[in-house]
Amino acid sequence: MDFPNNDDKEELKKRILDEGRNNEITTFNENQENMDMKLQTLTEKLTEKERMLKQSQYKIKSVEKALNDIENKTSTCRSRYKSLMSDLKLDVHKTEEEVKSLQSQVSNLSLRREELKKEVVKQQEEYEKMLIHFTKDLENKGTGCVTGCEKSRFSLYKTSVGFRLRTM
Repeated sequence: MDFPNNDDKEELKKRILDEGRNNEITTFNENQENMDMKLQTLTEKLTEKERMLKQSQYKIKSVEKALNDIENKTSTCRSRYKSLMSDLKLDVHKTEEEVKSLQSQVSNLSLRREELKKEVVKQQEEYEKMLIHFTKDLENKGTGCVTGCEKSRFSLYKTSVGFRLRTM
């Protein structure tokens, strides 16, 4: 058997070392590719999560804005409702006062009308008494002074005045 010489040994050594390096390089390259794929996958997932986060933040802001709008409208409606109720209560109170005043005026006018009716009846009675008294005085003072024609005219006047007073 031939022993390899030093040159052969060196070459063999180089080959063995080169194969190890190649294996290491191949393994390193494979590991790097795996890492790149994992990094790519993680980057895509991160990008997707960031997009979802932005969507969620946008939705939250939209909902907050809608809630604020609703709260503002509710507040506005409440204040408007209170204002309307206050105005309505004032109007009702004012109307009640006007009704009371009108009722009082109607009552006063009714009383005044009754008083005037009584006064008219009283004046009519006094007038009739006066006419009767005047007629008696005329008859007593002299029947010769008053002619029959004048008596009938006075009688007609007395009747028409009495009729007018009764219809009032």
